[in-house]
Amino acid sequence: MTHGANCGVRQVLAEVTQSAQAAEVVKAAVQKVKDKAQAIVVSIEKEKIIAEGKLEAARPALEEAEAALQVRRERCSSDDAAEAPNRTELSPSHPAWPVRFGFGSA
Repeated sequence: MTHGANCGVRQVLAEVTQSAQAAEVVKAAVQKVKDKAQAIVVSIEKEKIIAEGKLEAARPALEEAEAALQVRRERCSSDDAAEAPNRTELSPSHPAWPVRFGFGSA
Protein backbone atom coordinates (compact mmCIF):
# COMPACT_ATOMS: atom_id res chain seq x y z
CA MET A 1 0.00 0.00 0.00
CA THR A 2 1.19 3.43 -0.73
CA HIS A 3 1.41 6.23 1.76
CA GLY A 4 -1.59 8.04 0.16
CA ALA A 5 -3.77 4.95 0.27
CA ASN A 6 -2.72 4.31 3.86
CA CYS A 7 -3.77 7.86 4.82
CA GLY A 8 -7.12 7.35 3.09
CA VAL A 9 -7.76 4.13 5.02
CA ARG A 10 -6.86 5.84 8.30
CA GLN A 11 -9.22 8.72 7.49
CA VAL A 12 -12.09 6.34 6.68
CA LEU A 13 -11.34 4.34 9.81
CA ALA A 14 -11.35 7.54 11.91
CA GLU A 15 -14.71 8.60 10.40
CA VAL A 16 -16.21 5.16 10.99
CA THR A 17 -14.93 5.19 14.58
CA GLN A 18 -16.33 8.68 15.14
CA SER A 19 -19.71 7.66 13.68
CA ALA A 20 -19.78 4.53 15.84
CA GLN A 21 -19.07 6.61 18.95
CA ALA A 22 -21.82 9.08 18.03
CA ALA A 23 -24.20 6.16 17.47
CA GLU A 24 -23.35 4.80 20.93
CA VAL A 25 -24.15 8.20 22.49
CA VAL A 26 -27.52 8.27 20.70
CA LYS A 27 -28.17 4.63 21.64
CA ALA A 28 -27.49 5.40 25.31
CA ALA A 29 -29.82 8.41 25.22
CA VAL A 30 -32.57 6.35 23.57
CA GLN A 31 -32.11 3.58 26.16
CA LYS A 32 -32.46 6.16 28.94
CA VAL A 33 -35.74 7.44 27.47
CA LYS A 34 -36.94 3.86 26.99
CA ASP A 35 -36.16 3.02 30.63
CA LYS A 36 -38.06 6.09 31.84
CA ALA A 37 -41.04 5.20 29.65
CA GLN A 38 -41.00 1.63 30.96
CA ALA A 39 -40.96 2.90 34.54
CA ILE A 40 -44.01 5.05 33.76
CA VAL A 41 -45.79 2.04 32.23
CA VAL A 42 -45.07 -0.05 35.33
CA SER A 43 -46.31 2.76 37.59
CA ILE A 44 -49.53 3.12 35.58
CA GLU A 45 -50.10 -0.64 35.71
CA LYS A 46 -49.72 -0.60 39.51
CA GLU A 47 -52.10 2.36 39.84
CA LYS A 48 -54.60 0.61 37.56
CA ILE A 49 -54.54 -2.51 39.74
CA ILE A 50 -55.08 -0.38 42.87
CA ALA A 51 -57.92 1.58 41.23
CA GLU A 52 -59.62 -1.61 40.03
CA GLY A 53 -59.39 -3.02 43.56
CA LYS A 54 -60.97 0.11 45.01
CA LEU A 55 -63.68 -0.02 42.37
CA GLU A 56 -64.48 -3.63 43.24
CA ALA A 57 -64.49 -2.78 46.94
CA ALA A 58 -66.95 0.06 46.26
CA ARG A 59 -69.24 -2.07 44.07
CA PRO A 60 -71.37 -3.48 46.95
CA ALA A 61 -72.00 0.02 48.32
CA LEU A 62 -72.94 1.26 44.85
CA GLU A 63 -75.31 -1.65 44.32
CA GLU A 64 -76.85 -1.05 47.75
CA ALA A 65 -77.30 2.64 46.99
CA GLU A 66 -78.86 1.86 43.61
CA ALA A 67 -81.27 -0.58 45.25
CA ALA A 68 -82.21 1.98 47.91
CA LEU A 69 -82.76 4.61 45.23
CA GLN A 70 -84.99 2.23 43.29
CA VAL A 71 -87.05 1.50 46.42
CA ARG A 72 -87.36 5.23 47.06
CA ARG A 73 -88.46 5.85 43.48
CA GLU A 74 -91.03 3.10 43.73
CA ARG A 75 -92.36 4.51 47.02
CA CYS A 76 -92.49 8.04 45.66
CA SER A 77 -94.19 6.82 42.54
CA SER A 78 -96.83 4.92 44.52
CA ASP A 79 -97.24 7.86 46.96
CA ASP A 80 -97.70 10.26 44.05
CA ALA A 81 -100.25 7.95 42.47
CA ALA A 82 -102.20 7.70 45.73
CA GLU A 83 -102.09 11.45 46.38
CA ALA A 84 -102.50 12.74 42.84
CA PRO A 85 -105.81 14.49 42.27
CA ASN A 86 -107.60 13.69 39.07
CA ARG A 87 -107.22 16.09 36.16
CA THR A 88 -110.52 17.80 36.81
CA GLU A 89 -109.34 18.72 40.32
CA LEU A 90 -106.11 20.36 39.10
CA SER A 91 -107.27 23.89 38.79
CA PRO A 92 -105.54 27.07 40.00
CA SER A 93 -107.65 26.93 43.12
CA HIS A 94 -106.46 23.38 43.99
CA PRO A 95 -103.84 23.33 46.85
CA ALA A 96 -101.39 21.23 44.75
CA TRP A 97 -101.42 23.65 41.82
CA PRO A 98 -98.45 25.88 42.78
CA VAL A 99 -96.25 22.97 43.90
CA ARG A 100 -96.89 20.58 41.00
CA PHE A 101 -96.28 23.20 38.37
CA GLY A 102 -93.37 25.05 39.97
CA PHE A 103 -95.22 28.24 40.90
CA GLY A 104 -94.09 28.51 44.49
CA SER A 105 -94.52 26.31 47.52
CA ALA A 106 -97.57 24.90 49.22
